[in-house]
Formats: sequence, structure tokens, C-alpha cells
Amino acid sequence: MNSSSSSTKTSLKLMANISLSTTLIMIIIIIITTLLITAAHGAVVENTSSVARTLPEVLVQYGLPSGLFPETVESYTLSHNGELEVEIESSCCIVYLGIIYRSKISGKLSYGQISDVSGMEIMGDTYVWMNVIGIKLDSNTLEFQVKVAFLSKRYPTRLFADFFPTCTDVNTHRCFIIPDRLLDQSHHHHHHHHLISLAAN
Repeated sequence: MNSSSSSTKTSLKLMANISLSTTLIMIIIIIITTLLITAAHGAVVENTSSVARTLPEVLVQYGLPSGLFPETVESYTLSHNGELEVEIESSCCIVYLGIIYRSKISGKLSYGQISDVSGMEIMGDTYVWMNVIGIKLDSNTLEFQVKVAFLSKRYPTRLFADFFPTCTDVNTHRCFIIPDRLLDQSHHHHHHHHLISLAAN
């Protein structure tokens, strides 16, 4: 009888140990899974909430002028690998610079530049809108890069520093008119305004 009782106690202890081991393994798996999910999402992204840094502050930290994006920015996210996404109230243009900002802009932010840009356009000297693929700081100028390198345009950084450029709704006629400043740099065209058809995205 004692032998049977002892055997039962041993079995119960063994089952308890196995149950405890299983519980510990499950807890470890849950912890590891949670860590992996957090890492995959790049942890917490930054935005324009009152707690996080504003987009101008982030740009300055990366050596870029604070007014690179218009004041109509609604929100932004920045992951730990530098992936930047900016949402603007609506597509707009800076008429006197010939730059268009779409409502959603993305790129990879690193010190002094934004690469793999999507959602921005510049007007070239041939009066054609071209997609911006990169923005790079070079001394006191910002280079807006396009696929054809020699068509890239440079602007003084002071034009984007300490204030936000006025951005006009892209649906107004003003965004389709070539600024006089661009015309003055061209081959002395007789007309001061030329209408350009904007390719729809």
C-alpha cells in the first residue's frame, strides 16, 4: 500500500514539474515574440504630437533647414532606420521656387540629405515638372535631385530657414504659371507667362 502511495506522489511531483516547465517555456516564448514584434515595427515612431519633436526640430537635428516642408504639414512619422513619411493638408506649390509638394511625401532621412524621395516635383529650365528623387545639403545650398543629374536644381538654404515658404493649393492656376524668376534665367522669352500642363499622378 505504501509503495502504491509513494508511486502516486512521485507521479504527481513529476506532473507538477512538467507543468511548471511548460508554463516557463510558454512565458519565454511570449516574451521573445513580443520583442520581435516590437523590433519589426521599429519600436515607437515619432510624430507631431505635443510630446514628440516637431518636424522642423527633426530636420535641424539632421542638418537640414527647418522650413524644408510647408506649414500645412499635418503629421509625420520617422522610423529608427530613417524612413520618413510626411502628410500635408493638400497638394500645394511654392510658386516662386517652382516646387510642388504632394499630400504624401516619403524618403529616407540621413544627415544632410533625404534620399529615395517620392511626392515632390520641381520645374526644370525646360518648363517641365520633374519628380524629385533626393534632397541634399551642399554648403549653403540645397540640391533637389532628379533622375537626369544635370537637370537638378539648387536653391539657397536661406529660402527654407527659420520660416515656412507660402504654399499655394496645387489646383489653382498660379501653380501652372512659370515664375518670372525662372523666365529671367532662360533664353529671354518674349512672353512672361507660359501655361504648363501638369501630369496627373
